[in-house]
Formats: sequence, C-alpha cells, structure tokens
Amino acid sequence: MKTLVLAFITLLAASFLQAPHAFGEPVGGRTYVVGVSPNLEKPDRESVFKSLVMLGLEGAAPGDVVVVYDALHLQPIARLAISGQSTADQNPRARMQKLKSDFANLQRFFGTDSHCKPEEAGLIRLPQFLDLAGAQLRQPDEAITIIVIGAPYYIDAAEPAFNMTNGAYPSDGHLLADDRASVFGVAGKKGALRRASVHCSYLRDNFANDIARNRLQRFWTLFVGEQGGVLASFAPDVSLVFERARQNIQQPCVATSIDKEDLQIQMHRAGQREIPTIPSPRKNANAPVSTEPPPIQPPNTTALQVKESATELKINVIGDVLFDFDRADMRQTAEPVLAQVLHIVREHSQASVLIEGFTDSRGLASYNLKLSERRAQSVRTWLITKGIAEQKVWARGCGSENSVAANTRADGSDDPEGRQRNRRVEITIKK
Repeated sequence: MKTLVLAFITLLAASFLQAPHAFGEPVGGRTYVVGVSPNLEKPDRESVFKSLVMLGLEGAAPGDVVVVYDALHLQPIARLAISGQSTADQNPRARMQKLKSDFANLQRFFGTDSHCKPEEAGLIRLPQFLDLAGAQLRQPDEAITIIVIGAPYYIDAAEPAFNMTNGAYPSDGHLLADDRASVFGVAGKKGALRRASVHCSYLRDNFANDIARNRLQRFWTLFVGEQGGVLASFAPDVSLVFERARQNIQQPCVATSIDKEDLQIQMHRAGQREIPTIPSPRKNANAPVSTEPPPIQPPNTTALQVKESATELKINVIGDVLFDFDRADMRQTAEPVLAQVLHIVREHSQASVLIEGFTDSRGLASYNLKLSERRAQSVRTWLITKGIAEQKVWARGCGSENSVAANTRADGSDDPEGRQRNRRVEITIKK
C-alpha cells in the first residue's frame, strides 16, 4: 500500500512541476483547518485528495500548517507541517519526502469506501466542526483559514427537529438562542470565529431547489458572521474553493443581516421558485418562434476587450460604458456590451466566473473599494438574471488597486483617458 501511495504522489508531484503553476507567491505562517466528509463518492474523494496534495506540495508556504479532520466524526486525519528551515523546503519534491507519511494517512482516508446510506452522502456536522476549529485547532486569537468539504445541510438522527431535509432551513431566531435551545444557537459564542475565514465546497448541487440553496448560503453566512468570522466561499467547485482559501479571500459571499421578523425558533421550508418567461418581440404574430438565440454582433472593441490564455479568458469592460459617475446601478445603454459578455460566458457554461470591479485613484480608497464592490455585484446580478447559475459567479471589488494606466501625466496633470481605462470591470472565466 505505501509503495502505491508514494508512487501516486510522486507522479502527481512530477506532473505538477511540469505544469504551469496555479499558485502565486504564498505568504507563510498560516493555519489551514480542512474538514472533510468521510461519505464522499469516489470521484469527489479523488478530487479532494488531489487538492490537498497540491496544497501541501506548493500551495502552502513554508511555515504553514494544514490540519485535516473528519468533519462528521470530528477525528484528526493528518497534519501537514510545512517546514521553513531552508529554501529547499519550497521544492515540491523535498516536501513530498518530508510529508510522505502524512500523505499516506490522507490516502488511506480517501481510499476507504464509506458504504453510507444515500441520505448520508457528504454528511458533516458543520456547527460542531466550526466549534472545534475555532476553539481547539488554533492558538488564542490566531487567524485561521477553514475549508469545509461536504453537504451544507445538517442531519442528525439524535436531533431530528433540526434536520435540514427536503428544503428545510432554520429561522434566524436559532442564531439568537444559546446552544442549549438550538444546535445552531450562537448567542454565547460571540467572537468564537473571530479572525476566521470559512470556505465551503458542497461538491454536488443536491438542494431541493434554488431557494433552498440560497437560504442555506444566507443562514451559514449569518451563523459564521454572528461569531465574528466570514463565510467567504460557498460553491460546488472544490478547486475554486481551495484557491479562494489560499488567496485568503475575506469578503462575505453574500451580504445579509438578521431578519427581525424571523426571530421565532422554527424550521422553514423553501418552496419551488417559479421563473417567469419573458416573451421576445415578434414581427409576425403567426410566425413560429425560434428556439435559437439571436445572432451575436461582433463586440465593440473600444468598450470590450477579450484576452485568452491556456487557462483562462479575461474580458475587460470600460466602466464608463456600464455605469454613470459615482453610481453602481447599470445604465440602459450597457445592455449591448453585456450581451456580448453573456454570450462568451454561455460558451463556457461549465467554468467558474470571477467579476472584479476597479476604480481610478480619485477619492478615498475606502469609498472606491465599496463602489467597486457594488459595481461588480451589479454585473453578477445581471448575469444571474439572464440564467447564469449564481453558484458559478463570484464578485469582488478591488478599488483603485492594479491600475492598467496612469491616472496622471508625467507633469502631474490629470490624465482623463488613463482614469477612464482604470474605471473598469474585469470578468475572468477559468477554463
């Protein structure tokens, strides 16, 4: 068994070294706590195992620690301590040799079939695991990155009143109770997840309906936020979630707050959402309706630029085309340009999409950051209303960072053209 494990990891490391690196320059000294369901299907186990090995070989920096737990039984699986004693410790082959016993522990865990019941697939105990990670798996007040892999609905035969089955989800009142009244109660846990960012990969879209998924995302965002942490990722793509965790994304994946009209402790049930059909204009009422999309005109290259590489496709849209000055609501004249973006996104329907908003340097940096966030969210919302799955689209604001042009000329005078180029929205499609 050990020979097979080491051969697999050696092969993975070799292919990883030959491929373009997926990770940027890491910053050491971080603690990752990864909680995994033991009840994963074989393709998911292989995907998660590969992501963990890649994190250990190169994604984590010297001085980082990656602690891996069974998030259902709350039992340790492996602890990858990335040495930082020499420059050789940054070499994936050297790491592979030092961590081979830990990788073997991971392989044994992921190589074991769970033989679970269908309703137990992906099961984890998320409230209890987050309690463990925040209280016992870090030093006091230490920043921590938590990655959770498994189904985001809570099921416990011992406490069926709290089960999230058939679209059930908790009211906000649970969060204001203590844990004696509800398994989701966090009234006595203020600050328990302070300086913690949580990234959740649910792997498979097994929700009762879209509303159930949205309600669970909102609830877990509040559950983490009420304890001082941030739920920064909630998506099926495990590689995307690992990458966002490695980048230390701190922005909540959804903006929300406690609903003061929902303070009774009870379980709600998400109903099936009806999506309205909007008829297209027709020249001849008796003519048959085509199911083909309208032809896409060539993009306006002055407003939209597309660059493609082997791993991603980046679309750059001039912000002034989309938004009025100091506004984040979309201009009506932006529709033709956004239609081009929509067409490109639809051509890559299986890919994840990152939308980033940028501003020029005029004004306070904090204000520009918030404005860029709102603008990125506006584009995300527009794409979702056009049928793009929301779990595949992420948005974040970057403010005046990463300028693509100078905001001023060499003599110090204002450069309007440069500022216009910096006021932009970038849409990155990961292949």
